[in-house]
Amino acid sequence: MSSYEPNNNKWLASGDRSDPTLQMMDNDLVPSLTYDGYRDDVKKLEAAFFDGGADCIRFVEILFKVQQKQKIHEGDRTHPQLLKLDRLRRILNYDGWEEDFRQAEEAHLESGYLVDMKFVKELNPFTNAYRRLQNRQAIYDGDRSDSWLMRLDSLHLTYPGWEKDVQSAMRQYSDGCAPLFDSIEERQRVYEGDRSSPRLVALDNLKTLLSYPGHESDVAAIEE
Repeated sequence: MSSYEPNNNKWLASGDRSDPTLQMMDNDLVPSLTYDGYRDDVKKLEAAFFDGGADCIRFVEILFKVQQKQKIHEGDRTHPQLLKLDRLRRILNYDGWEEDFRQAEEAHLESGYLVDMKFVKELNPFTNAYRRLQNRQAIYDGDRSDSWLMRLDSLHLTYPGWEKDVQSAMRQYSDGCAPLFDSIEERQRVYEGDRSSPRLVALDNLKTLLSYPGHESDVAAIEE
C-alpha cells in the first residue's frame, strides 16, 4: 500500500524514495529493463506516480506497458491477448496486414491492463484491432461465413442508393466495427411501404401534431 499523497511536492523535492512503490521501481523494475526507450517510459511512470499515486489508472496503464514491453523484448508473449494475436498471425496474408498487426500490438500495450481488471471486452481497443485483422483477412479470402456478412448477404435490397450503404457497411466491417445493418434493413422496409418499426410509428404519430414552418424537412432529416 503506497503511503504517497498525490501532489505532495515537498515530499518529491526532498528526494525521499522510501515509498514502497518507488522502492519497487528502483530495486526490481528498472534493473530488469533492457528494451530500447525504457528510460523515457520510466520517466512517464514516475510522473504518473507523483501526479496520482500508485492506484491511479495512468500509473497502472504505464506500468503494464513497461512490463509488457520488456517481456516482448525477451520473447515472452504469454499474455492472453498476445497468444490470441499470434495464433491469428499464422493465417494473415492480405496486403497491409503487417501494419494492422503492429497496431494491434500497440493496442495491447495501451489497453492490455484492462484484461487484468476484467474490463468490458467490447470497450477494450484491442478487441477492435483484433477484429480488424480477422475481418480484413476474411474479405481477402472471400470468406463470408461471419454472421454479419451472412446477414448482409441475406438482404434483398432495391431502394435507391442501397449500393452506397452496403459499401459503407463493408468499410465498417473492414475497420473491425459492427456494421449498421439495422438502418439498411429499415430503409428497405420504408421503401416497400412498411413503417411498422417502433421508431417510425412514433415519428408518424408525432407528424400529426407538427405544424411549424419547415417541419417537413426536419422529419425528412430524421428519417434519413
